[in-house]
Amino acid sequence: MRRRRGPVRTLTAAGAVAIAIAGAPLAGAAVYHGVVLGAKDFISAPAHGIGWGTPRPKTIFNGGDPSGYVSGIRWTTWGGRVAVGFGLTSLYKPGGGYYARPGRIELKALDIGHCDAGGPRAYTKLVARVAVRPGGRLGAWFLWGGQKSLCRWQ
Repeated sequence: MRRRRGPVRTLTAAGAVAIAIAGAPLAGAAVYHGVVLGAKDFISAPAHGIGWGTPRPKTIFNGGDPSGYVSGIRWTTWGGRVAVGFGLTSLYKPGGGYYARPGRIELKALDIGHCDAGGPRAYTKLVARVAVRPGGRLGAWFLWGGQKSLCRWQ
């Protein structure tokens, strides 16, 4: 007795792969929800800022000292009223200098607006808190770089 093949069994391997690829997000692709972090020119040359004016940056740098560099940022609720990010940064030691190991930092991007007329929606404020020492508890919240706005460095 011969079995009839149904429509699912006649799907070719190439067709199955095409369906799987079409339904899955691209590996490593940033999900863009129409919001970026500040203005692209928030930090301009010669400071060489990183991550500004982009959605979900994995690294930000304000062009200053090592504590202004945050790497490995993982964002949650990007595109929402508040986006929360977790990463690593250099930590000041009491009495000067930096610890040899980086420490945790928590970021909150808020106040969605526009930095430029006709520009993308942007988080215009960034607050952070850092570990008091590597592996230690997080300290108090502060304005990133002392800046009230991520549209223009002041």
